[in-house]
Amino acid sequence: MPLRLSLLLSAVCWVAPARAQTPHPSSSSASPSASPSALGAPEVTLARLLAHAERHAPAARVAEARLALAAPERAAAAALLPSEPVLRVAAGPRRTPDGRGVDVQLGVRQRIELAGERRLRRDVADRVEARLGAERAALRAQVRRQVRTAWRHAQLGALRAAHAQESAALHEERVAAAEVMAEAGEVPPLVLARAELERARARRDVLRTAEQARDARLRLAEVAGWPPDDALVVPAEEPALPPAPPVAQLVARARRQAPALEALALAVREAEARGALAARTRAPAPTLGFSAQREGAPEGRDEWVLLGTLQLPLPLWRRSRVARAESEAARRVAEAEDAAERERLEVRVRRAVLAYEGARRRVHAFEQDEAPAAARAVAQLERAHALGEVMLGEVLAARDVALRTHHEALEARAEGVEARDRLEAIVGGDPWATPEGGAR
Repeated sequence: MPLRLSLLLSAVCWVAPARAQTPHPSSSSASPSASPSALGAPEVTLARLLAHAERHAPAARVAEARLALAAPERAAAAALLPSEPVLRVAAGPRRTPDGRGVDVQLGVRQRIELAGERRLRRDVADRVEARLGAERAALRAQVRRQVRTAWRHAQLGALRAAHAQESAALHEERVAAAEVMAEAGEVPPLVLARAELERARARRDVLRTAEQARDARLRLAEVAGWPPDDALVVPAEEPALPPAPPVAQLVARARRQAPALEALALAVREAEARGALAARTRAPAPTLGFSAQREGAPEGRDEWVLLGTLQLPLPLWRRSRVARAESEAARRVAEAEDAAERERLEVRVRRAVLAYEGARRRVHAFEQDEAPAAARAVAQLERAHALGEVMLGEVLAARDVALRTHHEALEARAEGVEARDRLEAIVGGDPWATPEGGAR
């Protein structure tokens, strides 16, 4: 082998494998197309994004606005009487054989409630406000979960972009080596053509992963309410996948404080309050009235007639059947939804933990077993190639295996992020949160 070719191949074998052995591609420099960090923009922290989302996330603003839905119930409960008074005025001529006169009638009537309906309406308003408050807490917990998940996906996007650049650099070196070997007549032109094809694919992967990284950052800005024109830089760090807490602990925590479950329980109480109000409306609501009537006399003095009136509906036919049927149906549906969610809670938690722990174990296997084994194989083949014991193709193949192992580890970590998101959605918060509010 000529001296020039030997020196080039040695450089290819000793420089490039160092990248394949690097367990975290975040240490590689990223191009401006992959991340705005190359432009000097400061990195944001997850804590800052969570605090920003509490005030500016679109879903958080919707959650606050939904509290106004209790205003109609509160206004109905604040009314002293169930309806407005009715004023009646009548006037007309009186004609008799003896002459003419003018009759005038003036009356007012007011419907009143005697069965405590106003107190029950206040109870309904309280239950509606409590349910809306729980739904607001559930929406805010969902916003925090979405921000954490989007943050982890943005981290993975930066890692994928760095990994693609590393793979592209490897294929550039493979093409350079193939060109030298083809010129020396040691390999056929087909080998060079194949290396160039793989380099083109690697360059395409660089563009694709850079676009995906930008999309992940935009998704993070979307859920956090971050300005889209402001550079959002996320560090290219591997999202942590700590061991899942015990299933019993997760189930107990979800039953105790999951906002979604609390909202369902409060919906049942609201339906019960509405049912009590509907049942109470069966009681007759009397209408009290007063009328004054002047009878114009054609001859002599006019006469005045003063009357007090009482109108009492007879609950014979309808008896609030529609309102009571609607409230009873709403109560049954609310109870069924609450019971169904609580019955399948443990199964959902177990499935989420199973998926999460499976992905976490795969990541551990990649990082603790396969990645070190691939790195050792590359190092041994490099030394063997330097001694002329193996061909360059074996070294390059080992480096490809190391890169693929790292890529598979990233994909397994992405599966773990998705499983962690599902687990957090079921529990209603970060299962690893500390009492001080931190998270792992």
